[in-house]
Amino acid sequence: MLYSRHSLQLGQDTVGYIDQGTGPTLVCLHAIGHSADDYAHFIQSISPRFRCIAIDFPGHGASSKGCRPVSSAFYADVVEAMLNQLAIERCILIGNSIGGATAIELAIRLPEKVQALILCNPGGIFERNRVTRIASPVFAGLFAQGEKHARWYKTFFSTFYRSVLTNAPARARRDEIIEQAYETAQVCREAWQSFGTPESDLRDSIRQLNLPILVAWATQDRINRLKLNLPTIRALKNGNLKTYPAGHVAFLECPDEFLKDFETFMASLCLTTDESMTAPPSSAIMAP
Repeated sequence: MLYSRHSLQLGQDTVGYIDQGTGPTLVCLHAIGHSADDYAHFIQSISPRFRCIAIDFPGHGASSKGCRPVSSAFYADVVEAMLNQLAIERCILIGNSIGGATAIELAIRLPEKVQALILCNPGGIFERNRVTRIASPVFAGLFAQGEKHARWYKTFFSTFYRSVLTNAPARARRDEIIEQAYETAQVCREAWQSFGTPESDLRDSIRQLNLPILVAWATQDRINRLKLNLPTIRALKNGNLKTYPAGHVAFLECPDEFLKDFETFMASLCLTTDESMTAPPSSAIMAP
């Protein structure tokens, strides 16, 4: 597909993003080590009716390295600055993994802008325990070996990612992510370091939200397990849980099923306001 590629200068960071379609604005936030390209098929499916903005977080895709270590709070700062520069007054956020945690942070900060959330295996909503505190430095240590270009690292990363994106529709995207194993090692290491901090616990934050939330959970996730997150999901004031037989990213691995649930959820919002109808920039660079 062809889509509009842009970049913004935000302080020290150059942030790349896709901007495609017209209509209510949907802002798409990816997982660590991925990029805005995760959303290519999804955007192709919905952009005739929605404006889709998919962001490359710092250190990913077309964006620069990033002036701060990885965390959902840093990424929320980046997205907030982008929404301001693009004059986005109202939007729906869709976020996967750390992108989901970022979406939660933004919904708390910007209740006047965020109309609804679609959270795909988001980080930050299960109770931190001894296993979490152990796992975070262990994974961070493995990714640190990628920064050092350890010869075995790409084999490890490839094996790991075959358990992350398990379904056939995601294989091509999985291969692209694996090919970038060494390039994304630093952001993966920093992200896993952040996952073990008290600041990464967003359970109290998400329970405060009183906006529509679709939780789209890939039930074969071996790390961010559904059963650990169910107490928080069940406590949501306006939440709706849908499950998919997938590893981590429902919209990549079960695209047809996810799209059907997305359409139902969006119809329930009754989006009639013109506030979401801001137009994309006129100077677009088209990329395959």
